[in-house]
Amino acid sequence: MDVSGVDFPEREKRFEVVYHLLSIKHAGRIRVKTYAGEADPVPSAVEVFRGADWYTILLFAALGVRNMLTLPQV
Repeated sequence: MDVSGVDFPEREKRFEVVYHLLSIKHAGRIRVKTYAGEADPVPSAVEVFRGADWYTILLFAALGVRNMLTLPQV
């Protein structure tokens, strides 16, 4: 599982967030891409992948992307 993001300040939905999901059991990959404005929360993948909380924290820290997940205190 990986999360990446890009900030395009000139766009109305300035954040492009991409989740890269891998299933070793099913030998498959899924890429989910979404767009968000400054005030738009992005759904979290934590309910599917518990380790996604760290990616969520890093995405918020690096780009300021709001997330629907309550971030753990670090």
